[in-house]
Amino acid sequence: MSTMKKRYANCMLLLLNHMRADIPLAIITSRDIPQDLLLSITPKIIVEYLNIRAYGVAHPTEDDRPVLCRSSTLAFYKKAFSSYMLNGNSHWDDVLNRGNPTKSKQVNNMIKQVIKHEVRHQGVKSKARRAFEYKEFVSLSKLIRTKGFKANISSVDSLRWSRLAAMLNFQWQLMARQDDMINLKFETVTTNIAFPFALNCQMRWSKNITEERDSPDQVMFGSLEEYICPLLNLAQYIETCTESGELLTRDGHLFGGSKARSGIRRLFDVLVCDEEFHALLNGLIGNHSVRKGSATYAMRSGLSRDHTNRRGRWRVRKQVVDSYIDVNLPYPDSLAAHKLCGPKGSCKYKPKRQVNLPNSFILEKIVPHCRSLVGDASALPLGHALLWAAFQDKHHHDEDHPLVQTWLRDRIVQSYEATYGPCESQNVDNPIKRVPFVPQGVGDQVNIIEIDLDNDDDDDDSNDDVLTRNNNRIARASSGGLGDAAAPLLADQITVQRQIEEVKGQVLQQVFELRTLSQKHFRILTSNIKRIALEPVVRPRALLPGAEAQRGTHGQNTNMEDEDEDELMQLENLKLARLYKHPKTLFDVWKEYQFGLNGEKPAKEFTVEERGKNKSMYCRRKVLWDVIRSMVRAGHTSHAAIDKVYSVYGRGTSVTKILMKMIRDRKEGGHPSLTV
Repeated sequence: MSTMKKRYANCMLLLLNHMRADIPLAIITSRDIPQDLLLSITPKIIVEYLNIRAYGVAHPTEDDRPVLCRSSTLAFYKKAFSSYMLNGNSHWDDVLNRGNPTKSKQVNNMIKQVIKHEVRHQGVKSKARRAFEYKEFVSLSKLIRTKGFKANISSVDSLRWSRLAAMLNFQWQLMARQDDMINLKFETVTTNIAFPFALNCQMRWSKNITEERDSPDQVMFGSLEEYICPLLNLAQYIETCTESGELLTRDGHLFGGSKARSGIRRLFDVLVCDEEFHALLNGLIGNHSVRKGSATYAMRSGLSRDHTNRRGRWRVRKQVVDSYIDVNLPYPDSLAAHKLCGPKGSCKYKPKRQVNLPNSFILEKIVPHCRSLVGDASALPLGHALLWAAFQDKHHHDEDHPLVQTWLRDRIVQSYEATYGPCESQNVDNPIKRVPFVPQGVGDQVNIIEIDLDNDDDDDDSNDDVLTRNNNRIARASSGGLGDAAAPLLADQITVQRQIEEVKGQVLQQVFELRTLSQKHFRILTSNIKRIALEPVVRPRALLPGAEAQRGTHGQNTNMEDEDEDELMQLENLKLARLYKHPKTLFDVWKEYQFGLNGEKPAKEFTVEERGKNKSMYCRRKVLWDVIRSMVRAGHTSHAAIDKVYSVYGRGTSVTKILMKMIRDRKEGGHPSLTV
């Protein structure tokens, strides 16, 4: 029985004990709990039990605080209870009292209240492990070399420390959990066809991976920060493991499998708690901190959230288009691998041209055990990385942080000098050089832009110039930089490219918003024009087209036009200010307000005295006029507003009854469907 199922069973046993149901643990483990007992579990029982676990009492008061456990523990209890429920997929129905009680509002609100107390620091402190900072992870890798790469260390301890260094660097590069790395197999590590200087790794063991589409091929580059280079650490681990007598097979686990889990965790805990490890921030650090740290560092380095999710194999909301997109996307994966190599960037290990270094020598003398386990194509970049580290450690040895094991370094250097002679005779200090590069996407292809500042192909220079140039290369290699001239240019290029992408996204978003807003305004404008065209309007005859020709006033002087305007003003003043007693429809009531009926004065132009003479009818109809005016100001037409009033109060209802209902609703704040 798995550990998770045992925890579920223990949670259910505690709940049944709370209910005073004497059920043996064997029955709970086999899930043969009586159905009537499961159906008797209600949200009230679960809430009381969770309150006891969090507050210590079944019915906490406002002064009680959840000081016994956190909301994450309560969520686990809820999940454990839900796994035993008969109707596990259905929500709880408070009316019929059936369904899954763990999905009720009472249980969810109780956990939310505990979360609120935790935010206010009124509950149990969090024990979650924080993310590793990049400098902390590099410091941890150096500390491994300080403790495990000594000259007088035993072969067993050398194997343990080399395995931990290789596993942590793989875990950082793949954004993986420690259990994922422990179950990683040799057969999943292959060569990259597009980039022979890199490796591919396929993660097939993870709780997030449920189908083959969740396990893409992920590239791993060499890093200019040599302490976290995955190629160097993997090559050293395989050679150390085989030399120490550890049996590794091609179909076996790369880092020992489940039998090595306890030893790896114990060694990691000792390393984190060591006095020489200096944490930059407060907070707990654990195995999961490596995965959190790599994901956080990638996002801080400018990697998008989608690329981070893809690199970490996190499942996002699945859409139909996901089944049509290939799982292997070279550019996003290459960009993520480049970011995870650190601020110095990624590199390729490349033999120098003045050194005739065949592949057979690398495979037979440098990494013979890697060749037998991962094949020639994959062992070649590992051999180049290990050969570079051996000579780098020889000429620039750091007693506190050696790059490789002492015995392994001596073996590699002796094998090379026995075949090709000392490096000084070839005017080189290291037969391998590191070439920085930057991955760039062009279309659906990935191009590697090399930044090779070493001019080691010029054979016409004197020996002094060669030695001087070698010293410069040594300085650049030891610092890991790209040079004084290339580094700022490359940084500016990447910064400008990122800014262009951000501005492009912002402009496109604004264009989409403006297009949507303009379409909405055009629809409202078009609808209003159509409504106005059909609106029954009383137009003065003097304003109609052709009115001047009908009156025979076309071509007359301005004095006669002024006389006509005076006559129109006198006619307007002669209109009676009275309301129609029996309007048939609400359209007539609105028309009476806007234009007047039967040649009478519009109600909106009534003076205070005129409104007083028609006080009763004016006040009753003013309720309708106010509602329609507010809806017209909101963008509706008068016809649409009146239709909405009819839909609320009924089209067969008389005008008087509608007005009385609107007056009654106005006392309560207005009808909800007619408020704007």
